[in-house]
Amino acid sequence: MRYEIKGETTPILEIELEKGEEILSEPGRMIYKEPTIKMVTKAEGGMLSSLKRSFSGESFFLTEFSAESNGLVHFAPKIPGAIRRIDVEEDSSILAQEDAIICSINGNIDVGFNSDIAGGFLGGEGFKFTKIDGPETAFIEAGGEIQKFELEKGQKLEIDTGCLVAYEENVKVSAEKVGGLKNSLFGGEGLFLTTAEGPGEVWVQSMSVSELALELDSHVPGN
Repeated sequence: MRYEIKGETTPILEIELEKGEEILSEPGRMIYKEPTIKMVTKAEGGMLSSLKRSFSGESFFLTEFSAESNGLVHFAPKIPGAIRRIDVEEDSSILAQEDAIICSINGNIDVGFNSDIAGGFLGGEGFKFTKIDGPETAFIEAGGEIQKFELEKGQKLEIDTGCLVAYEENVKVSAEKVGGLKNSLFGGEGLFLTTAEGPGEVWVQSMSVSELALELDSHVPGN
């Protein structure tokens, strides 16, 4: 399998599959493909796995693309932003925002939860995530630009609401109150920030879907 991410503001993920190779994606992510790539919609992993994916905010069904001979298939994110490849090692897991997964090689997609349920709600990330179990290679999307941080043990990163895209399962994610009355009321960041504490890797986006929606809504006549 070969891949290339083309473009920046609204990128396209191009994947070249060799004969016999296959990849799984969320329905509706493919934008075009060559005739040698066959497409089949299926409940990957059986009924239980499909139900768990549906509960996590992902689709009940996955679309399988398989190559009868070498060919190209192309995917795109739902909003302007970035696409990144994530390689998850065996016996490791990554938790990602709902709808962040574009496609994966093995389909190891499950439901994951933030152990700090209250902190997840207060920090704006929620407590329910899409879990990617290794070994797996997956492609994720993010709003705006995306940056990866490698946190040492005990190292913390304070993140704006909705900007945490994905993180390794061993990273502790919670919410911390914004200090100072003026900061809380007039700082524009809300009452809480999401805090990620290492060790582990964290992926952060520069623009959340909710922020984009609010900004667009403010320009709609009559609002």
